[in-house]
Amino acid sequence: MLRSRDVDTPASLLTARWSVADRVEGLDAGAQDYLVKPFEIPELLARVRALLRRPDGRTTLRAGGLCLDRLTRTVSRDTIDGAGVELSEREAALLGILMSAPRRVFTRGQLLDAVFDGVDSLGAVDTYVHTCDASWAGASSTRCAAPATA
Repeated sequence: MLRSRDVDTPASLLTARWSVADRVEGLDAGAQDYLVKPFEIPELLARVRALLRRPDGRTTLRAGGLCLDRLTRTVSRDTIDGAGVELSEREAALLGILMSAPRRVFTRGQLLDAVFDGVDSLGAVDTYVHTCDASWAGASSTRCAAPATA
């Protein structure tokens, strides 16, 4: 369905359907990966990293004068050469969501669900945004590297 709408975002199916026919159908429908439940979180994270390394997966995001390398979790200003600021996994995930849709307004609940797995307090979003804002503002002026390819 995504591919029929010309959406090229990398997609991984996480499902309990395990037959070869199900896997073929999912991959033919446009998924780049297919993972059957139950699965281990380290394997899921490795598969996401692999998707991001593929040529069709964007490893570098640019928005609002910032550049985020999602593989190294480094944020920098998109201007001249220099070094970026390394982010924690959660900081990089939060910034990645915001940069993926720069004109979109997210609710605290949406960010909590997307980034803060297992956290129930909406205040965590406020705290992280405040803390991260200082990190992002401190990103030195660097030019983004060309997107990595597989």
